[in-house]
Amino acid sequence: MSPKWKQFFQKQTSSYDYRTTKYQIANGLDCSGYVGWCVYNILNTTNGKAGYVMLAQKMAKNFASRGWGSYTARGAVRNYRAGDIMSSTCQDCGHVWIVVGSCSDGSVVMLHASPPGVQLSGTPSRTGRANSEAVKLATYYMKKYFPAWYKKYPNCAKGSSYLSHYAQMRWDITGTKVMSDPDGYRNKSAKAILKDLLGD
Repeated sequence: MSPKWKQFFQKQTSSYDYRTTKYQIANGLDCSGYVGWCVYNILNTTNGKAGYVMLAQKMAKNFASRGWGSYTARGAVRNYRAGDIMSSTCQDCGHVWIVVGSCSDGSVVMLHASPPGVQLSGTPSRTGRANSEAVKLATYYMKKYFPAWYKKYPNCAKGSSYLSHYAQMRWDITGTKVMSDPDGYRNKSAKAILKDLLGD
């Protein structure tokens, strides 16, 4: 990670407006930059190789076309599993995020870079309840483990479009491609995954 990212964050207040600092790539990551950075660090151990950053709405389909996993179009997505790459299909509202896991109420915990930056967030429940299990989990972990961030940006809730407007790339975890699942996260809930990664 670049030390400039932390320095930039420390300079910002709770009223930070990402629109005033667009395209200043040295200062942080947007959504596709974050997902591309994650994939790069999975596949590489040295700097300077070809990257995986592209338009957010192209990422799920592009990654699937590389043979890394299966692609499911918007409207055909039926469930969410750890590691799924979710790309919006709207040309004017591109966004991409990574699934941490789903909850019993149908809500989903995600990792993404959405203004003001990289964070855990939660979707509403399948019935539209805003204060869902996922939102409660994201809020708990952001507040406990990232208190400086949470103090500035306490909103960990995202809208229902996150469950309806995104195509999905699901990793092939057989070990014959680029990904495996030694911890069995594919079959665990968001709560169990976060507990394993971060603790109580």
